[in-house]
Amino acid sequence: MKRFFFLIILASAISISSMAEGVLTRFHRIGNGSNREIDRASMHLPITVDYDPASGIIKVTGEESIEAEVYVCDSAGQVEGYSPTLNSSFSISSPGIHYVYIYGDGWCGEAEIPGNTI
Repeated sequence: MKRFFFLIILASAISISSMAEGVLTRFHRIGNGSNREIDRASMHLPITVDYDPASGIIKVTGEESIEAEVYVCDSAGQVEGYSPTLNSSFSISSPGIHYVYIYGDGWCGEAEIPGNTI
């Protein structure tokens, strides 16, 4: 019974600490086949996505050695921002939920930015 409570407390602590660093981001491997199927098993990469609702700024940061492209899209799928490098900042100009897509060599990441009221 003690182990059960310990596991619940540990899981809560992990989920709280990961959200305190910024927006929860999920990373996945992309297959090498012709269909480029995404493997939904999670990966861990040293990349963070932070959002400041007061200013409407999204910051994507990671190690300089990681090569990746970053896209910011609105809920309709329209691209609102693009950067060919990982370390970048974007200003959200429209209200609603936004998505951050990060594409590297053999992996991809996605994050959901909560709706704002610009």
